[in-house]
Amino acid sequence: MTNSHAALLIAILALIVFLSGCATGGTVMLSGTPPASPTPIEKIEIFLEKPDKKYKVIALITASADTDDFLSVSHAEKAALEKLKEQAARAGADGIIDIYREVLEGGSVVSSTVWGSATGTAYGRGGYTTGYAHGTGGGFGALFKSYSIGFRAKAIKFQ
Repeated sequence: MTNSHAALLIAILALIVFLSGCATGGTVMLSGTPPASPTPIEKIEIFLEKPDKKYKVIALITASADTDDFLSVSHAEKAALEKLKEQAARAGADGIIDIYREVLEGGSVVSSTVWGSATGTAYGRGGYTTGYAHGTGGGFGALFKSYSIGFRAKAIKFQ
């Protein structure tokens, strides 16, 4: 296999991994809040300002997605918002308020190739032997910036 074929294969595998990503989330029900039936996710409203209707905060919710799993920050952000809505729906909420967005920046190595040599000694019952190995190869390494997009919010139920 040539270097260009190996690079193409690694790129295809990385793309498959990127497209099969996932988002995570969590819910903390507040004490004194009776369990509610789940709400259909399409009925969950995101409020950028406090709603005019009377409501009660029933849960604290979180969601996050990484650009390691998705091709861009906007895709990761969309996936995290969908997960946030899913968490609110599971809590039986009508909407989401006080949304805080967090972005963590990092780096991840997608692939790398090692050049070098090694020596070693093996011991056994009959004595010992010393060996030497040297290897070189061609390939590529890549460092991609990754981001974790996270949201914290409050799930509310109208009264």
